[in-house]
Amino acid sequence: MKEFLILSFAAITGTILFFPVPAKAVEPKPEYQLELKVQKIGEALINNNNRVLYRLFVPVFRQEIDFARFDSVVNRWRAGRQVARVKTLVTGVRGLGGHASTYVFFQGEQDYEYIYQNWILGDSGWELTWLSSILDQSFQYGRSETLMMRRAAEVALDYFLSPEGRRGVGLEKINLPETVVVVQHERIEEAPVKIEGRTVVWYTPEEIRERRIFPQLPVYCEFGMVRVYGTTAIVALDFRPWPYYRGRPVIRRPTGVELYLKKTGDSWRVHSTGKRWG
Repeated sequence: MKEFLILSFAAITGTILFFPVPAKAVEPKPEYQLELKVQKIGEALINNNNRVLYRLFVPVFRQEIDFARFDSVVNRWRAGRQVARVKTLVTGVRGLGGHASTYVFFQGEQDYEYIYQNWILGDSGWELTWLSSILDQSFQYGRSETLMMRRAAEVALDYFLSPEGRRGVGLEKINLPETVVVVQHERIEEAPVKIEGRTVVWYTPEEIRERRIFPQLPVYCEFGMVRVYGTTAIVALDFRPWPYYRGRPVIRRPTGVELYLKKTGDSWRVHSTGKRWG
């Protein structure tokens, strides 16, 4: 009855009543979300809180690298110095990848320490994957799921060899041979596979140097990285000039791209592309 009286009163007096409508939640842009995470890097360094730094990493990093080891390497980098201030900058967001720079100024020092960061947008938001200057190449992780790595590598290679993938790196006019050689620094595949109607064979750099094969092959593919971070994977690969090719060079420098993949069940799909080079 109260509703009827209110509406009737509005009709009689000509008064317009506005009833608040719940505003639709707006999801912050990925760039802004990443800026907030990058700021936490600076706060953790100023407060000498290595535990906060550690928790910013993707879960698989924390599963495979214990905190004591991480804490030790950060303290070794710090070398007893006190951070006076930091300057942070998001340098780019592309696909599911983000990159940022942090400039660390220590008390009593005129110059700064530079830290480059790689981030990935996972199911729980932005997660850290790398800290240059602090971590070294002995910190290898995200490579324990060999089967998932193999599947991600094949899906990424299938995309890279496709007309769409080659167009993405400006090589859509390149004529690929019937046999495509893929160089892998980490043994992922063993047997040849069929991709895009071509036979793909896998070799390590050592095998290529020893055999000096395929003199008619103008280019080959190379995996720079294959990493699995839960339901997200990153694959970096490129085309390179074949060192033993006897014809006119097709390309003169490596040309490639980062690919971000998402997992559904046991399958991977290419979600987006990241940095490109060449």
